[in-house]
Amino acid sequence: INKRWDVDEDEVQALSASMSFKCALVDVPFGGSKGTIRVEPRNWSIHEIERMVRRYTHELIKRNLIGPDENVPGQDYGTSDQDMGWISDTYGQEASDKRDAAACVTGKPVSMGGLRERRSATGRGLYFSLREVCANKKDMQKLGLGTGIEGKRFVVQGLGKVGYWAAKFLVENGAILVGLSEIEGAITNEKGIDLEKAMEYRRDHKTFLNFPDAINLSAPADIFELLCDIIVPAALENQITMTNVRKIKAPIFLEGANGPVSARASDLLFKLGKFCIADIFANAGGVIVSYFEWVQGLQQFFWDDADVNRKLFGVLDRAFNQVMQR
Repeated sequence: INKRWDVDEDEVQALSASMSFKCALVDVPFGGSKGTIRVEPRNWSIHEIERMVRRYTHELIKRNLIGPDENVPGQDYGTSDQDMGWISDTYGQEASDKRDAAACVTGKPVSMGGLRERRSATGRGLYFSLREVCANKKDMQKLGLGTGIEGKRFVVQGLGKVGYWAAKFLVENGAILVGLSEIEGAITNEKGIDLEKAMEYRRDHKTFLNFPDAINLSAPADIFELLCDIIVPAALENQITMTNVRKIKAPIFLEGANGPVSARASDLLFKLGKFCIADIFANAGGVIVSYFEWVQGLQQFFWDDADVNRKLFGVLDRAFNQVMQR
């Protein structure tokens, strides 16, 4: 479920189809669905948002469109564990079997049966996906790069649940962050940006702009034109299109968002010899860990953090090898 002011029915249907392909690819026994509340969250109070989410949940219940054996929503753009907690609580108030509330939705607070690792799962999955690709010597040679993540320069668009954690894991494993982009603008430093200091600056100033250790770019989209090895678009769809695709210098695309590269731009990137790690594999970490949380809710089988991360890598590794064999 997401909350966005500019969403429409066609986009929801496309995202639902994408989720179907993603679950099939990583062999998670979910189907595919997507839902949205068309609203700009920043324009409403927390109490108003809660009323919207609870009413939305009530309408799903009334139509038999939510339940542990029917449809299990999870987090997406604009939603948080708090939203998922409201959904679980509302479902529990109306369900005949109160235990179903723990398995009717994923991405809940830990205190309500959620998994601590769910918050970082999509970003961790991005890191695992990139690590597998960068380990292939033949593919890296084609791109003029060495193997491994260490020393590779990257930029990130979007520092939410996906982009921040992906950047954090990449930096921790030796990659160099040279650009950040958010709704208010973008910054760069070719020698590297300290991710945590930049995040702290944004919390204090409500913007990345004028961060002391970086240079402001003219527009958020300029992040894609920087000289680097990896681009991580982790915000919204259709950020790289035919209008800007030829200006891109990076040889690797790691799709954190759903559909960040348009279909025509994707075809052109392939013809230009770029390597694109598609969203239906790269950002599948979220739905994989959602499956673990669903199992936990159904069976009261509790996972520890290390077990979740080990199994997440195992699922992605198996899917990656199956794709490469084909």
